[in-house]
Amino acid sequence: MVRKLMLEDLRLVRMIHDLNADVNGGVLTFTVSKIADSMEDYERNVWIFDGKSLRQVTRGNSDFSPRILGGKGLVFLSKRGLSKDKPGVEVWYLPFDGGEAMKIAYVSGGVNDLRIINGVMYFISNVGPVQEDVKYVDDWPLWFNGRGFIHTFRSHLFSLDLSGSVKQITNGDFDVVSYDVEPGGRRVAIAVSTDKFKPYRNEVWVINLETNERHTILSNYSVSAIRWSLDGKYLALVGNDLHRGLATHNHVLLVRPEGGEVIDLMRGIDRNVGNGLNSDVRGSPPPIKLQWVNDWVYFIMMDGGSTKLVRASVNGGVESVVGGERSIEDFVVMMDGTIYLISMDTEAH
Repeated sequence: MVRKLMLEDLRLVRMIHDLNADVNGGVLTFTVSKIADSMEDYERNVWIFDGKSLRQVTRGNSDFSPRILGGKGLVFLSKRGLSKDKPGVEVWYLPFDGGEAMKIAYVSGGVNDLRIINGVMYFISNVGPVQEDVKYVDDWPLWFNGRGFIHTFRSHLFSLDLSGSVKQITNGDFDVVSYDVEPGGRRVAIAVSTDKFKPYRNEVWVINLETNERHTILSNYSVSAIRWSLDGKYLALVGNDLHRGLATHNHVLLVRPEGGEVIDLMRGIDRNVGNGLNSDVRGSPPPIKLQWVNDWVYFIMMDGGSTKLVRASVNGGVESVVGGERSIEDFVVMMDGTIYLISMDTEAH
């Protein structure tokens, strides 16, 4: 029976986002968001799929961004212990052995781009004073919805372990835009913005986490994502050289961690990396994501009014993996070749 859409029907909408997986163990986790019954807020909880069964594992109604911590459990972000007006976020750990979820840390500057490498959590957070009442304006960098003259903080890279110990890795008069830690945990590659009047123009640094030595491998590029290859020989980047200004397409670029030639793996393809489609039924914006599988780099690419999941080889060539008239929001490729993705289309199912 066909009827008109009612306001109350909005409570039935479920938004799936924040895909994360143990690609070797075959476990998938994600966030499911819905409009609260009060119609004044959203409820977010974490779910898990192990290849056979699907189950909800948190019920705090403010839990999101789950990350699997080896085969032990998962880490997620939550606002469950915070008042509505309190800034920041809490980091929680839920063991797989049936134990209760426990709070690891409170991060006042918020947590962005949470990742786990070699059992250590990494994230980007804001640091610096917040001017609550009077705003002292020294300059006027009108970028990113007013950030710069309203806020006085910087974005830096941090690490966190299960004991709750937080360590700031980067510090200085710059913002960390994106990062990735080498699979072995020895080096980190970061894209930084040093000019607040031109935050889209970035440098890429490689930092030795043991000695704090750093070197610049790329300058005057716009970079929005970084991924180390599994063997540590390459860095895949999403970015461009700004040869057409802000309208330049983002491509998947390849560079060695020592620097040198920048190889465009999408040379000759007039398409942009990422999902630029607009939607009001998303739990969070689609991530700009890269995933290495052997010598292939998987990513989402725009194609007219749709998006595709494609892959590019370090030896040359780009292949379409999943196409069609749809919006691919997120994906993950398991080691057995299984691909999970979040997709929206206009077809009734």
